[in-house]
Amino acid sequence: MRRPHLEHLLLGSLLLEIRGKNSALWLKDLQHRGVPLFDVRLHGDSGTVTVGLRDFPEVYEVCRRHGVKLRFVAKAGFPFWRRKLWRRKVFLLGFVAFFAVLYGLSHVVWQVTVVGAEEDTQQMVLQTVREMGVHRGAWSNRLPANDEIQSRLLQKLPSLMWAGVQIDGSRVTIEVVPKVPDVAPPPSAPHDILAGKPGVIRKVYANRGTVLVQPGQVVHPGQVVISGNLGNGIKRVPADGQVFAEVWYNSRISVPLQVEQAALTGRRVERGYLTLGSFRIRLWGFEQPDFTPGFEREVETDWKLGGWRLPVQWTTRTLFEVSATPLQQSEQQAEAAALRLAAQDVQAQMHGDGVVLGQTVLHREVEHGKLYETIVTKTEEDIGVVSSLQQPANHAPGSAASPSS
Repeated sequence: MRRPHLEHLLLGSLLLEIRGKNSALWLKDLQHRGVPLFDVRLHGDSGTVTVGLRDFPEVYEVCRRHGVKLRFVAKAGFPFWRRKLWRRKVFLLGFVAFFAVLYGLSHVVWQVTVVGAEEDTQQMVLQTVREMGVHRGAWSNRLPANDEIQSRLLQKLPSLMWAGVQIDGSRVTIEVVPKVPDVAPPPSAPHDILAGKPGVIRKVYANRGTVLVQPGQVVHPGQVVISGNLGNGIKRVPADGQVFAEVWYNSRISVPLQVEQAALTGRRVERGYLTLGSFRIRLWGFEQPDFTPGFEREVETDWKLGGWRLPVQWTTRTLFEVSATPLQQSEQQAEAAALRLAAQDVQAQMHGDGVVLGQTVLHREVEHGKLYETIVTKTEEDIGVVSSLQQPANHAPGSAASPSS
């Protein structure tokens, strides 16, 4: 008969060794009485059998009647575990105290994090919530409601546009969105729009003022393109508009033909840390690597008790060895990289919504394992800048604007 594991686990079971000439009669008598027997193994006058703890008095009575000797081989089940624990009261108390302390620590705030803002704004937010009682070491069940924290943050810090609070066990995360700084209003005093860079006019959109240039005309820095004078100087207004022109940039780019590519070698060293809030204790992995770590990776557990994130977590830190492998690239690949670098350099110099129209390689040479190129990048961008009002001047069209560096 198969043993009912759950019943024996809760009520207890005994593994008995039997010896005697009447062992077979003993088993037969117990079966007639309806006593459950499990894992019966009988060899001649001896054997083993498993019985439930509550059936043992009747088993013992039948043993005395037939002269069968018993010996306890093993005891299992909750009653025996309870007795062992009761004998080891210190261990039991320590076990209970551990979970009590763990449960208490899960209701303590161990980390307050602010995301979505600069360092100075983060410090202001942390100081503000500290005044509300939200800080490391505070009891989580005594914290104000999330809505209250959010509303008080927005009241005390007008520089914030939105604030959100999330309490996850012992961790408090505050996400904020700062307000966009107010855009300075355009100057109301009369002024002109001048060309800030040399180029060839492509399009002019004037909201106010008199346009003094035409598409295809070459302009130079400081030349008036939209005048604030209306009606021969009788009326002066602040000129407003956009002046899109074709502008050239010269870039001197060098790209090495041989580069080093980092790759993992497979060698690594792992270390284990017990993390309590911001404190970390290494408990495993004291081996010092015989290589210089080039890459590190950390993985933290997310242990929870019910819906609460426990303050005690386990962090695994892995140190990897990285080797640099030389990689030879062709001149075509190096040239494509040079064009990308030149475009990035030009986009950093453009202001506004400028676009790159094309690129031309003026000079190209390979020397000392590097590709040197001089690249002219053609862009379209708004070159208009605000200047103080001045009398419009007639600028004669000249030669193509010299490329700016």
